[in-house]
Amino acid sequence: VPREVTPGIYRNSDSSGWCYWARLSGFSGDLDDIITNEFTNEIDIVTIEAGDVGFESDRCGTWSTNMSPRTASPTAAFGGGTFLVGPEIAAGTWRNSNSSAGCYWERLSGFTGELGDIITNSFSSVIQAVTVASTDAGFSSEGCGTWSRIP
Repeated sequence: VPREVTPGIYRNSDSSGWCYWARLSGFSGDLDDIITNEFTNEIDIVTIEAGDVGFESDRCGTWSTNMSPRTASPTAAFGGGTFLVGPEIAAGTWRNSNSSAGCYWERLSGFTGELGDIITNSFSSVIQAVTVASTDAGFSSEGCGTWSRIP
C-alpha cells in the first residue's frame, strides 16, 4: 500500500474456500504486523487505509472497489456476508431464518475490521431480531440463514 493497492473500500468476489485477509503494518511475519484480520466463508468488505503498509489475502477471489448492490432492493431478503446499509439493506428491523449452527451478526460503523467498527454484535443459536440504524455503515452476518425485514 499504496504502490500495489490503493487505499479504499474493497469487496471480495469469493469466500467459498474460507477467505483469509489481513491489513499489515509490516512484513516481518510477526503477529505484531497484523493490524487486523478476518477468516470467513462469506463475501466481505474491508477498508484499506493509507497508513497500512500491506494487505494480504488467500482464497478470497478478486478484490474490487465495485460496490454495486448485491441485493435486489434494500428491503429484499439477504443471506450471510457484509452489506452496505442504504444501497444494499435498508434501516429497520430484520429477523434471521436459522441459528441452529450458531448465528453471528454485527452492526458496523466502518469496514476497517478493527473492534472499534462494531456498534453491537451477538452470537446465538436462537432466531435473532436486529434493528439496523440508518447511521450504520454496514451489517455483517455468518451462519444466520436468510434475513427478512419485519414491517
